[in-house]
Amino acid sequence: MSPEAGQEALAALERVEPNLRGILQWFRIPQDDAQDLRQEILLSLVRCWDRIESPEGWLISALFRICRRYHGMQSLRYGSREASQESNGSSKTPTETDPFHLSPRPLRAAVLV
Repeated sequence: MSPEAGQEALAALERVEPNLRGILQWFRIPQDDAQDLRQEILLSLVRCWDRIESPEGWLISALFRICRRYHGMQSLRYGSREASQESNGSSKTPTETDPFHLSPRPLRAAVLV
C-alpha cells in the first residue's frame, strides 16, 4: 500500500466516522472496545486495499459485521441464554430449547444382520 493510499484510507475513515459512531452506539459497544473495533477495521482495510472498490461502503459494512460478531461473543461470554431462561422461568437445557445447539450426543450404531 502506497503512502497516498494510506492517506486515502484515513480520509475515507474520517468521512464515514459519524456513520461508524452510529453503528457502535446502536450495538451499545463500550468506548474502549469501540476503539479496538475501529482499529481492527482500519487494519483490515489496509490489508484488503487493492480489492476494495468503495472504501466508505466497505468500512461501514465491515464494522457492522464486526459489531454483530462482538455482540454475539459478549452474549456467549455472559451467559445470556441462562439469564433468559431464568427470566422466562424455563428450566430446560439449551439442547431442549434450541434444536441447532451443538452438543455431544450418544452415537447409535445400526447392526446389520
